[in-house]
Amino acid sequence: NALETLQSKKALIVDLRFNDGGFDSKALALMGHFTSSSVVSHYKEDKRAEGFVNKRNINIKPRQPFLNIPVYVLSSPVTASAAEIGVIAANSLADQPGSKVTTIGGRSEGITSDIVTYKGSGLTIDYSGERYSSPEPHCLIFERIGVNVMHDAGYAEVETLLKDRLTAFDKYLDQGLKNNMDPDIEKALALFSQ
Repeated sequence: NALETLQSKKALIVDLRFNDGGFDSKALALMGHFTSSSVVSHYKEDKRAEGFVNKRNINIKPRQPFLNIPVYVLSSPVTASAAEIGVIAANSLADQPGSKVTTIGGRSEGITSDIVTYKGSGLTIDYSGERYSSPEPHCLIFERIGVNVMHDAGYAEVETLLKDRLTAFDKYLDQGLKNNMDPDIEKALALFSQ
């Protein structure tokens, strides 16, 4: 198991900034290595004609090996779908007493839901078929909005100027890379050094 080799490391950076998705279960399984007890990651509800129904807890279950080291999860406006579930889970872990998990970067894309396809009258319509929300005390809904991080690495300032998250992220990252550094990784290193 590759994670076993990380037990002797001082910290871990999980870079989800350019990850456009995959399987929610894999994101939750990865985050399970950073907790010793089951934690509610978020709630999931199905969209029906009568509204949202079937609200259920989505849990992060502890997995071995347990990595009790600082973990910095990086997110960006390109982080999407199952990768966003990883950021949601990381934020939920970070809320736990004694947690060593934190999130850095910028707000994710906001496409957490599975797609439902409607076919009828000669039309095919794909739409967001679920709602993901965070547990108390935050009670945030992530679809179309994205998942916030605990430590904004500066995207928000650039986004305010440009009024566009993706362009802001590109400009922000390009500016750092021109100076031979990755600003999000530098932020993780600065937090680790504190």
